Amino acid sequence: MIRSFRSCSWLVVAATLFLSSIVPGLRAQTSVRERWDQVTLGNSDVGIDAIAWARARNNLGAERRVDTMLLTQARLFGLSVELQRIAATAVRNGASFAGSTSLRRAGLTVRNDAVVNTGTVSYWSSANVFGTNPQQTFWIWFIPITVGANLGHIGAMDVTLLNMSNYGAMISGAMSTYAWGFASFAVGLAGAQCGLQVDIRVGEQRMDGVLGSFTNYLSTQYLNYYMTPLRLWLRILCELSFLSGSLTVVDASLGARSLVPFLP
Repeated sequence: MIRSFRSCSWLVVAATLFLSSIVPGLRAQTSVRERWDQVTLGNSDVGIDAIAWARARNNLGAERRVDTMLLTQARLFGLSVELQRIAATAVRNGASFAGSTSLRRAGLTVRNDAVVNTGTVSYWSSANVFGTNPQQTFWIWFIPITVGANLGHIGAMDVTLLNMSNYGAMISGAMSTYAWGFASFAVGLAGAQCGLQVDIRVGEQRMDGVLGSFTNYLSTQYLNYYMTPLRLWLRILCELSFLSGSLTVVDASLGARSLVPFLP
């Protein structure tokens, strides 16, 4: 899947370079293309915001710059708390090039990556609140009951930051982020039990494609954005010894949408 996506991305890159070379006047009058998109779960006092931002900038001087960002934040009566932020930037200024990516969780830096020429940054980063096996078993009369719950965040990036030599700067690839949680209830012991599990994803966002800035051209039409503010699953789970299985009885999404392209 990743290999085929990268192949498609490189085809878009090649097409973009071709366009920038044969139509040097196309969109030359446009120096900046930018969009800020925000979806809120809740209200103005209490809620969770899923925010996407992208910009392609072509200064009158020598700078060619592209930026992308996905942000999830919680709000409580005027106080905003950053849950997760993932971003990528590529800048060519004259003969120099700098590319960088960043991932922050709960306002703290998880990782920063930088390149001084064309390079790829790829990772999958996860964090949870209650460890890897947050389950507890207790007995009601002679019946064992196992309950579990957890919360966490996922941030994933697979992008190439491209130094386009005399042409400019480009970002190609994908990045995504979401918060997740689950709660489960089962009758029995590990290895012999059946029960229910509820899974939830909040603020699931994905941005993929190509964003570029060149001497006479801003390539914005190939950057796509997908957003699902809330998704819920209800599953029946059973296991017996080394055998296990699940049946999804509810798979519901709220407010899913696609912005293709993200920047017109």
